[in-house]
Amino acid sequence: MKVLKKEELVPTLYQLFSQAKEKVLVVSAWIRGSIFKELLSLLPENVQLEVIVRAGNLSDMDITDEAFFRETKKKGGRILLNPKLHSKFLIIDERYAVVGSSNITFMGLYPEGNVETNVLIEEKEKVKELLEFYENLKEESVDYTDVVGYAVSSRSPKEAEIVLLEDLKEQTYLGIQGEEFFLCRLSNVSGKKETREDALNRILSSEVWDWKVAALFAHLYERPEIKTGRLEILGEYEKERNLFKTPTKSVESGSLVKKLEPESEELKRILFKNHSGYDMKYPTYLGKLYNTEVKAYLDMDKVLGMHMAVLGTTGSGKTTFVKKILKNFKESEVIIFDIYGEYAQELGAKEVIVENVLMPISVEDVKDYLKEAGSTLEERSTEEKEFFSVFRRALKPDIEATELKEKSFKEIYEEAVKNLHSLHLKQDAQSVYEHLERTYSRGALEQQPKVLKEVVDFLNSEERVKVFNFKEVDITETKVNLTGLILKEIFIRAKKDRKPRLIVIEEAQNVAPERGTGDVPSGKENVAFVYAKKIAMEGRKLNLGLIAITQRPANLSKFILSQLNTQVIFKLITKNDLDAVSPFFEYSKEDIFRLLPFLKPGTAFVSGLAVPFSFLFQMEEIPYY
Repeated sequence: MKVLKKEELVPTLYQLFSQAKEKVLVVSAWIRGSIFKELLSLLPENVQLEVIVRAGNLSDMDITDEAFFRETKKKGGRILLNPKLHSKFLIIDERYAVVGSSNITFMGLYPEGNVETNVLIEEKEKVKELLEFYENLKEESVDYTDVVGYAVSSRSPKEAEIVLLEDLKEQTYLGIQGEEFFLCRLSNVSGKKETREDALNRILSSEVWDWKVAALFAHLYERPEIKTGRLEILGEYEKERNLFKTPTKSVESGSLVKKLEPESEELKRILFKNHSGYDMKYPTYLGKLYNTEVKAYLDMDKVLGMHMAVLGTTGSGKTTFVKKILKNFKESEVIIFDIYGEYAQELGAKEVIVENVLMPISVEDVKDYLKEAGSTLEERSTEEKEFFSVFRRALKPDIEATELKEKSFKEIYEEAVKNLHSLHLKQDAQSVYEHLERTYSRGALEQQPKVLKEVVDFLNSEERVKVFNFKEVDITETKVNLTGLILKEIFIRAKKDRKPRLIVIEEAQNVAPERGTGDVPSGKENVAFVYAKKIAMEGRKLNLGLIAITQRPANLSKFILSQLNTQVIFKLITKNDLDAVSPFFEYSKEDIFRLLPFLKPGTAFVSGLAVPFSFLFQMEEIPYY
């Protein structure tokens, strides 16, 4: 250890800075930029630089001036702030240290200044001790990198006001690092210019209107604009317990608000939790938190048991979103009811392309065909009753029980016609058949056994992802009835084996319509609705999950919508649809609700059990993870 005379201090610092090879650590309560610039000019390229300075009140920044910050950043240095700092020392390459009373100012370093005492330390153990002290000091200091503003008031543990240091878009996600880490969402950004009262009084007292306008314009032009916003505190993260929880204490005024660091360990731990606070079992990549580079996930385990709704207008990104998560999720069997033929190729999955056939599952369906053809056949006479009894016996809402598995509709119809003995009834029945053949084609009346065999064989196959492609089917009742038969069969199998299965239904409002909104019935005669409801209610205990996709949430059964415990909501426009999803937006999310009609394709709001908190996210066109 060597005591440095005042005249030896600056030459020693010059020598140490010029000979540095790896890292220079500087601790000084105050630093003058012009003085520090001389030292930095000696520092070789690629040497790391860290500086801790005092920032306890504004007068500190009168000494540690703008030039210091400018020159340090120009050199690529990192600056940390400590409001209580009074230490002065530096460490060079973990080999040399200078400790003393001198700040890096003219009065601190030069003989004409204050009387100061400093020592040069070269002993490894002593330098190591000082390095440990530095690391502790660093932990207590504030890294203002990526700071975008300050919390200036806190209305409650869930809300605070921010003064912004840079322009940020609303719905940007931010963080506050105090004793704990707080995750926040920015909204209600506004700007205002503070005016000087004396200047304002002088301007407004003028009787010359034109001068008054010009003077007020000039005064406001010279005044800085102060931007403020509202922070919704989404949650508080306790590192020690690895717990993301509802905030219980308000954010301190003066807390630094930062951009989120995408690779932050704390942030990763938060985003890999579900709404219950537990680590996700099957984290599946969604996209990025809105206006950030932070990757977001949902827990497909919560979708498997608790279901999910995917809602949005045509072209908003619903199907693309579902395809992305399915490609990233490989933990269960997946059965997809694909209306437009959009899934198999992208997922690399096998599919059954369903033929456009009539698929009646009850005598009521046959009565609808007769009514459509203008028939007068009804269950009045004995022969008419026998005619209908054939259909009542043959048609069942069950793949294994329906005779359509072995016989075509044509064969069953011909069998029923044999019970008609009156010429006018036979002719009526024959005209109905001709109408059906002309309307739907001959194949639509004859291919039922083939279609049902393909369905059963596909359900029995070992394919993990099974796509039922309905793009060739233009008969609404067939889509609904066949979907119902398949849903029932899946449900029966799930009760027996409890294997994990995930069902995806496009155009779900046609399968399970809200009463009075669809072209198909919503009561017990709609087997698709009945089993969609059963799956929504009982799926959890059967390892049977449901993803319901619709562009018309107002037309989807409210009961089923209420059972879909994760919601992904893309752009919606109509009042009825907005009203249908409004219960998913708590008071603090009303600003997001108002954004729904303006969301760009690929941007959505997700809430519910599969995510740690509700948030906006943006999908990406990137390779699947």
